[in-house]
Amino acid sequence: MNPLDQDYPWVFHRDELDLLEDEMEDLYDRYHAQSSNGSSFESVILTEQLEIEEESDKILSLRLGLESQGDVSEGLLSSRSGSDSSETDAWQQEVPSLRSHALYQQSKKWMERVKPFAKNAYEKGGGYAGEFFRVYIHSNLVPLKVFTALGEEVHEDQMGLEIAEEEYRLAILYLTRVLDSLSLMAFHVEVTQWVETCRRQTEALREVLSAQLTALKRRKGSLL
Repeated sequence: MNPLDQDYPWVFHRDELDLLEDEMEDLYDRYHAQSSNGSSFESVILTEQLEIEEESDKILSLRLGLESQGDVSEGLLSSRSGSDSSETDAWQQEVPSLRSHALYQQSKKWMERVKPFAKNAYEKGGGYAGEFFRVYIHSNLVPLKVFTALGEEVHEDQMGLEIAEEEYRLAILYLTRVLDSLSLMAFHVEVTQWVETCRRQTEALREVLSAQLTALKRRKGSLL
């Protein structure tokens, strides 16, 4: 690690998250043209995922008192950019601890175990390619949601906790989607062991995130 890395350890973490986000954007771009006629299972699955995110924006709009969908990101930008530099510096100092947070590390390691096999199996094609693609897509999203939730919890205000709650909810939903696909592949004899291992690991992570969400709701209630 060079001196710059020591001064700004969150740079590596942002690169890591950016890679996941860029991968998702590339997939959206690749299959966007097919979304209107639903000509591939990839476009159908990605459209479903985008609809989930849009519905999530609507939910947050209502919780945060914003006027319409699309105002969520603008409202957050206005609120966070209005913070003074000391608050920004404090948040940046928290990023290394977020990176090493046990919950993020668990979600990241889960992704690293699940994603490579699912992506490779999807690219090979076959009767279960659609389910492997669904696992591949959602395994990318879970660590992103967990990191965002942890980062919002740092603010310790009503807005941050509302956003964190929704991000955890989405992470749990995406884990459930993975479990649904794994269930459909249970009789795929060539990957039986992988499916069973992933099922146990996914259920374990979902249980941990559910406990985190329950605890967060209690904290949020104490602020009311």
